[in-house]
Amino acid sequence: MKMNDLAFVGTRTMEKRNARGRGIEVFDATQEPWTHIETVPVINPSFLALDRKNSVLHAVHGDMTELSSYAVKEASGGAADPILVSLGQHSTGGTNPAHIVIDPSGEWLIVTNHSSGTVASFRILEDGTPTDVVDVLAFTGEPGPFSDDQAGAKPHQAVFIEPVESAGSTETTAVAPDGEQDPSHFLVPDKGLDTVFKCSIDRATGRMEVVDELRLRQGCGPRHLVIHPRMDRAYVLGELGSTVTVVTGARSREHGAMKAVQIVPTLPDDDVRDSRGGEIVLGHAGATLWATNRSGAGDSTPGGPEEDTAALWDIGEDGRLALRTHVGAGGVRPRFATAHPLYPGLDVALERSHRIVRIETSGSESDRPEPALLAEVSSPVCIVYGAEPASRSAIA
Repeated sequence: MKMNDLAFVGTRTMEKRNARGRGIEVFDATQEPWTHIETVPVINPSFLALDRKNSVLHAVHGDMTELSSYAVKEASGGAADPILVSLGQHSTGGTNPAHIVIDPSGEWLIVTNHSSGTVASFRILEDGTPTDVVDVLAFTGEPGPFSDDQAGAKPHQAVFIEPVESAGSTETTAVAPDGEQDPSHFLVPDKGLDTVFKCSIDRATGRMEVVDELRLRQGCGPRHLVIHPRMDRAYVLGELGSTVTVVTGARSREHGAMKAVQIVPTLPDDDVRDSRGGEIVLGHAGATLWATNRSGAGDSTPGGPEEDTAALWDIGEDGRLALRTHVGAGGVRPRFATAHPLYPGLDVALERSHRIVRIETSGSESDRPEPALLAEVSSPVCIVYGAEPASRSAIA
């Protein structure tokens, strides 16, 4: 089985999260529904990331302090020949790691430690494994108004500012629309401080620093963001406020260039339940934007019982958002979503409904098909595909 055929799913496993996952689940994703291949029994592999060569899978263990790495082998069909082979663990230099990102050069890995309010850098060696922590960067600022969720810094993600993609092509250029580009810079949304931080990493030493910051609407709780591939725009999902904020100046090196220019709600106006933002995803070709809504007032609540939703916007030529529709998410608690590199639609991990579905974007609201079942899996919270992303921008 080739790498392009695989899907890796991270799950929550801990009782305190009301979870019943078993670890990292590996699937053959060539047909729907997927075929289960193997389970790697580890505790709370809550976020996964493949290296730039698609040869090593990294996992952080939510609510803990570890980063694990696995060599990815091609499947031979025998149970004695696993696809994932452990390469060891490292401390993340903080607590409750929530996200992993690898820089555009493939030489550095950054882990976001949610509960300790830090990001940590690791050098990636020739064999794809990380070193021990090289540097830890702590975030400071004024906490938001919600004492339970915003007692201090709570970064949840780091996103590198990748080279700009040419329209209608997968080719990239080192020059951003405003004439500035530096792929050693990355953005960090901080839920506790209502702030998006722009940071830099020294590629020779791994040292990191904050170079700029943008305070967003009080109480919005920035969770995740995406950067448009061809415009100087970032879209920031507010977990606590159930909003998306459009930010300009995301690519600029000029201090103070980042500015919020639009805020839109993610929820339908008739959904009056407690709810939080789950995930934000750019559609293929950067023409659309998705955000999921996960009902309930935090992880300790069950959510539902009605189906959760996802919002879909069209992105205008100026980068502003125009709501197209809200659709059913296929179940309860869509904590994670992604776009498959080769197929249209939104793939959603439904943590409390214990399945993964694909939401179609084609057709009118009246004849759009129900979400297609991809896999039954307990407490899924992350999906990573082995497929190469080369043809992504060519698919609408």
